Amino acid sequence: MTGDARDGEPRPPRPIATRWILAWAASVAAVAIVVGGLVFRLAAMPPVPTASGARQVETLTQPVEAGEWLKRWAGGESVRVFSFEGLTVARTPWSMFGQGDDDCLFVVADQRIGDDGSINGPIYTGCRAGSFPATAEFLVGIDSPQQLRDRFGDGTALQFVLGGDVVGVFVGAPVPSPTPTPTPTTTA
Repeated sequence: MTGDARDGEPRPPRPIATRWILAWAASVAAVAIVVGGLVFRLAAMPPVPTASGARQVETLTQPVEAGEWLKRWAGGESVRVFSFEGLTVARTPWSMFGQGDDDCLFVVADQRIGDDGSINGPIYTGCRAGSFPATAEFLVGIDSPQQLRDRFGDGTALQFVLGGDVVGVFVGAPVPSPTPTPTPTTTA
């Protein structure tokens, strides 16, 4: 028997069918496309940290009585109100300015609330969206209550985060204000 492995002669390789070569080439191309797309996607989407590194300075746990204006405006008896350094911090079931689920935060300076419940100044709000908690954040500045400015200083970032029935207060690094360039004066 000629060409048989029993004769001690190696058998010539069988030819590979063209369809198997094409299938192999297609699988290599598909893997290259998937890996290339994944690498491009990761390179095109730089990661953003989910934590700011802010330091928690207080947890608001003791509610105060909600004013009638706030009960009328923001949801009756379900409003839970806290006081913090001249601010009214309220957990409300909805927000005129926020979008999300039924847990919202409302932060306003006490000095900006009129006797009739009108507000003359900035209002900071945010609502829960799925697994993200309701937050409200701002920079301490000229519109902030004096006791807040005295404690944290102008330009300091504050964030209020609703966690169930309590509110965490976080402070970030102060934002540097631009230094004015001195202008030369002339004497006549």
